Amino acid sequence: MVKKVISLVIIFFVIMFGCEDVDRIWDNPYDPRSDRSTWTPDNLTIDQVSDNVIELNWVAIGKQADGFKVDKRKGNSDWIDTLGVVPYVSNQWRDFIDLKEQVSKPEILTYRLYAYADTNISNYSIVKILPSNPAPPLAINFKSLLRDPKVRKIKFEWEKSLDADFLRYEIKYRSKSDSTMNLIKKVTDINDIYFDTLLSENSVFIKNDNIFFIETFFLNNFI
Repeated sequence: MVKKVISLVIIFFVIMFGCEDVDRIWDNPYDPRSDRSTWTPDNLTIDQVSDNVIELNWVAIGKQADGFKVDKRKGNSDWIDTLGVVPYVSNQWRDFIDLKEQVSKPEILTYRLYAYADTNISNYSIVKILPSNPAPPLAINFKSLLRDPKVRKIKFEWEKSLDADFLRYEIKYRSKSDSTMNLIKKVTDINDIYFDTLLSENSVFIKNDNIFFIETFFLNNFI
């Protein structure tokens, strides 16, 4: 009789816990049996926030894990695993891309994001982007160009560049009869918009009828 009662009790608990396993939501990231969808990062978005910066943003859901990892792939190449590791308290990551490489060979960039808890990982959230090439520098013009015969100077004044990646101004000239461009001055201070130079007796600026130019260079001119 005692054995029969014990057997019935065992069967009862097996049935009870078996039913609990069916109904239970396995959402503990550290449990290998966890339903990974319950803690997979959600609402993943991707933006090109500047010429060379790609930004990912997402929302953490479910129970807290150790953090997030980001893998990356260029075109159809192999994945670069764990390019980024982000603490769980953060929901943003930035990738700084090689502009020279991207401009010479434009490729779609694919990122996959997932949460990790010890050796467990969630499902992947995946986004793609084809980065835009850098825009050319904004054109600027001379405000004034004067030859002063009294002090034998030629004076230049120009508009200030508005380019965030400004590198330098270059003042150049060529004669009307020659297409060869000649450099007069490089100016590396964005706020310096004035330059004058003394003219000698043999100065080409006195002897020849010249056309003057000003160009703006910025960092991405060299990609």
